[in-house]
Amino acid sequence: GGVGVVGAPVFSVWDRNIQLAVYSIGIYLPIAWYETNGNILQGWTPLVWGIACLHASGGILVALSVLYSSSITKTVAVCASLVLTTVMGKIFFEAPLNGPILLGCFVVVLAVFGYRDDCDVEDELGRLRATTLQQQQQQQGQLGQQQGQLGQRGQEWEQGLQQQQGQEQ
Repeated sequence: GGVGVVGAPVFSVWDRNIQLAVYSIGIYLPIAWYETNGNILQGWTPLVWGIACLHASGGILVALSVLYSSSITKTVAVCASLVLTTVMGKIFFEAPLNGPILLGCFVVVLAVFGYRDDCDVEDELGRLRATTLQQQQQQQGQLGQQQGQLGQRGQEWEQGLQQQQGQEQ
């Protein structure tokens, strides 16, 4: 829940997952019903159920990573998964693994390890932002103290002026 800047509702990751699931059910259930003549779950073994649950939990993990990760982290993860898929394709399905593909995999692996150093940069930026915020808060506190001192001096000046006026009368 909540309302966005422009007035559009803001949904949580769970709201979006349910919304997408409802759309998917609305699209695929009639197709599955037609294809199987109404016997949708025919042939579902415990292994198939396990794989379906594994895919569903993978979808939830993707949604959570989108929610809690930076775009750079997600990009690195996608690149690393492509390399893993390429290697597994070669091992299990004898997919091609020639020079250009190996070069691309090598560059991606270097980028993944290179990004690890960027995490230190992000941590340092976070510390700098926190320090800057603390400095701003301290400056605001000092300004408040100075304003309080000026207000006190103004009251003292007014009291002195009133005393002078009282003495002149």
